[in-house]
Amino acid sequence: MEKIITIEDREIKLRTHGNFPNLYQQQFGKDLIIEMNNMETSGVNLELFNNFLWLSAKEADKGILPPDEWNASFDSYPILSAIEEVQELIAALMNARKKSAPQKVAKKNH
Repeated sequence: MEKIITIEDREIKLRTHGNFPNLYQQQFGKDLIIEMNNMETSGVNLELFNNFLWLSAKEADKGILPPDEWNASFDSYPILSAIEEVQELIAALMNARKKSAPQKVAKKNH
């Protein structure tokens, strides 16, 4: 999924895809699915949202700065301006993963 959002008058293209959870694990050393599931019990995780925002921006534009430098390029913490858009991307990614999850097939007893 691709989306263009605006943060501080800058248009930022975001992109997620099927390999996104693996890339998140490689970049941040955390399991994206577990992190998202933990939010159901512990509430909003701004670090997760910000990491997701940066990685989805990086997937759309390989030339963006590393996470800390990219965050510092804004006057405010970027996720606070984009949390709704990131939630939409996460929901779309999770719904796509749920739809593509293998279905268990009942074995017939002969």
